[in-house]
Amino acid sequence: MKRDHGNQLRFGIVGAGRIAESYAWAFQSARNARLTCIADNRATVAGIMAEKLACAHFDSHLALAESGLIDAVVVATPPATHSSICLDFLDRKIPVLCEKPVSLDAESARLIRRRAGESRTLFTMASKFRYVEDVVRAHSIVSSGILGQIVLFENTFMSNVDMSGRWNANPAVSGGGVLIDNGTHSADIMRYFIGRLSSIHVVSGIRLQDVPVEDTVHVTVRAENGATDGWIFLGASISNVTITLQYMAQKVRCAWAGRAPTTGRMAVLPGYSSDTATTKSRRSAIRSKTSAPPFKDWKNL
Repeated sequence: MKRDHGNQLRFGIVGAGRIAESYAWAFQSARNARLTCIADNRATVAGIMAEKLACAHFDSHLALAESGLIDAVVVATPPATHSSICLDFLDRKIPVLCEKPVSLDAESARLIRRRAGESRTLFTMASKFRYVEDVVRAHSIVSSGILGQIVLFENTFMSNVDMSGRWNANPAVSGGGVLIDNGTHSADIMRYFIGRLSSIHVVSGIRLQDVPVEDTVHVTVRAENGATDGWIFLGASISNVTITLQYMAQKVRCAWAGRAPTTGRMAVLPGYSSDTATTKSRRSAIRSKTSAPPFKDWKNL
């Protein structure tokens, strides 16, 4: 990957919507990367955003790709456009960070992966939750083995959102509803904690909003290790704005819950077996760590 003379990676952003703005402002505080240009087929919108950020702008992603102003690119456009845009950058050996979902179907996702491998160019999908400090700390507890064999993982990702006027209620643009939107986060969190998944069963729930995409979904999965199952509940029509992760071991149960990933707190609930010395020691060890403030204040896990 090339770097400019200031030893910072030069990034471009394709798309000038709300998500793109979040990336643009994040670059303002980055030490090893900077934003050099923005592209959007709405030239006026791209120009307004570029003026605020003092960077160049283009009316197409191809013009940005050929500009010579970037070392890498963030693709933050509607999902239906992800595949073609990403392939265009990979063909030019420009590393890509693509917003979720990568594409609307498995075939095009596999093509992107294959093209990235053939061109030896970095490609990844944005997956924010595994980088949140509280989630990282929870993962360290699970990985330490102190909970024993994890047999159940539950992730609830719900909020009450009016989908009627949103672009992601249009399947031609979004590819679907809560499954392809929030489900990408849930699947990534689950893989982060329990590894690769060997089976996935998805059932669309009762549709509570008059939209052409699913607004509630139930997912059951099994990890490749054969010993861990998972449940995912997704919804945009239920008044539950919390994200809850639950981990159940053979002898103790550990839960994390919070309105946002940075306000969660670990807690240990009663075990499901007799109070053997091993179970007691595990509970004691975990309680000594979970009696502290939220994860962001913990120093020694």
